Amino acid sequence: MRLSGDGYDIAYARLSERGVALAPTPALLRLQNAASVALCAFRKAEVGETVSDRALAPVYLRLPQAERDRLEKEKQLKNK
Repeated sequence: MRLSGDGYDIAYARLSERGVALAPTPALLRLQNAASVALCAFRKAEVGETVSDRALAPVYLRLPQAERDRLEKEKQLKNK
């Protein structure tokens, strides 16, 4: 499994500490963008590792910032 995103360093360290088998992601591919996704797919295809488009799905480790903000506002309104 490979990780990407702005939380790469923290997630990689924490998951590795917990024994999760991770392949290090090259620095140029750590931030998510279309080019890095395409390059990861190309590298996997070169060694015969392919997957259908229906099987692809991101795995987010936390809610998006907008959702966290909304939940915090709801919590504050309930506490008034």
